[in-house]
Amino acid sequence: MVLCILLFGAFAAFLGWDAYNNDRGLILDRSFTFSENGDSIFYWVLTALPLGVVLLCGLAIIQRSFAPQTLEITESSVRIPLGFVKKTIKEVEFSDVINTSEIEFRGHRSFLLHTPLKKYHLNRALMPSDDAYEEAIALIRAAISTRNINNT
Repeated sequence: MVLCILLFGAFAAFLGWDAYNNDRGLILDRSFTFSENGDSIFYWVLTALPLGVVLLCGLAIIQRSFAPQTLEITESSVRIPLGFVKKTIKEVEFSDVINTSEIEFRGHRSFLLHTPLKKYHLNRALMPSDDAYEEAIALIRAAISTRNINNT
């Protein structure tokens, strides 16, 4: 996230410098012609886009710092963090889980807990490492199988 802030911040600074020091018009693809004032407005709009990315990355860093999300696995349930803006924790009882599956799409892996009402995703990308992801899946599968054996 810090690298993203630095990269897009530098890009915004470069575009802002061009917008501030603009002294001529702009012709885009021989189709759109801008006056000096129109060219400055065009560059200021382009400057705002990477600044928006910088702002979002900064908010994400603050959010992760003050409200860290952790996956909690207990003997009877798993607590899954949900949401990006509004953070919530959903507790899924292992007795409610009908089935589990794992999907991979374009290199992104997810473990799914199927309940009668909803599917819950545990994304590999949100875990600190592949080992942590594999360990969490193994713990959940073991808890579900133990729960199912005890209930039969």
